Amino acid sequence: MDPETIEEIEKYLDQELDAKGKKEFEERLKTDQNLADRVDFMQKLRKNFALQQYLNQEQAELLPLTNELGEQYFDQKGLTDSDPPTVPIPLIPMRKWGRISAAAIILIIGGVCLYWYMNRDLYTKDHLITEFYEPVLRNPRSGIKKSLTELTQDDPEYLQAVAEAADQSLNQQQFSSSQQMLEMLLRMDSTNTRKSDNINLEAAKWNLLVLGLLNLEPDSLLNQLMILQNGDASLKYQQGAERLRKKMKHPFYRWAN
Repeated sequence: MDPETIEEIEKYLDQELDAKGKKEFEERLKTDQNLADRVDFMQKLRKNFALQQYLNQEQAELLPLTNELGEQYFDQKGLTDSDPPTVPIPLIPMRKWGRISAAAIILIIGGVCLYWYMNRDLYTKDHLITEFYEPVLRNPRSGIKKSLTELTQDDPEYLQAVAEAADQSLNQQQFSSSQQMLEMLLRMDSTNTRKSDNINLEAAKWNLLVLGLLNLEPDSLLNQLMILQNGDASLKYQQGAERLRKKMKHPFYRWAN
């Protein structure tokens, strides 16, 4: 991130931009996803920094009390004949441990933030759909002479053209279009007598489940993935369901979406 961009983001977050500058910056946020991600990251970083300052303040307020207790209960004192033998306990250096604890907290928070920033794209819904989508056509363009718009439902190639349109829409990240093509494919296959060995219907059903990331409640999708994982699906899709469930349960998934 270049220094000018950082300075501009900080001015925006600190509300130091004038009305015109703020409007122009917010218009850029609508079209520049990379800039929007950076603003979101810096907002989270500031919140973590504010939390760290609060923890440091609380710790500073507790130090006098902990030191007093340490001197009262852990300092050595002379023994009398009536005192039982004891093992000397050294005074705990509370301030030293306080500084070490604060540094450790900062390192942990900073490490988590940096790791999340470097890997946040791996847990977005768009990335997961692209990662887990399986091609419906086993052999693309096999026997397909025309595009979908040039065919009718009576053409032998029509089902394959629908499957091809679903795969192409996904590759172009047109997820809604891909979902519509898959639903059409499964409806037509149930009534169409012209089956094609080139179409992987199990992949089509799996892809519809993966695309549920866009419009299904997380708990509902997790339950459906669990059913598939423990059902009679191919091993490939059972393992895929298990991996997708783990991704959805990861804290980074909630932060990225």
